Amino acid sequence: MATKIEYASVDELYLDPTNPRLGRKVASKTLKQDKILEVMQGWTLDEIATSFLESGFFPQEAPTSPRFQ
Repeated sequence: MATKIEYASVDELYLDPTNPRLGRKVASKTLKQDKILEVMQGWTLDEIATSFLESGFFPQEAPTSPRFQ
């Protein structure tokens, strides 16, 4: 795992389409990146922070960018 923070634009990120935080009705291996961003559009930082506190955060959940792989 990298120890240096690398900055990337949202367009460069690969968001996991099977992430349970998306919800059971939404998460799917076939979910496209633009749909994930659409679903996340209404999220607030409070909701994401609460999810991390309740469910935990795992390093493999960190957003990734193809340019860093």
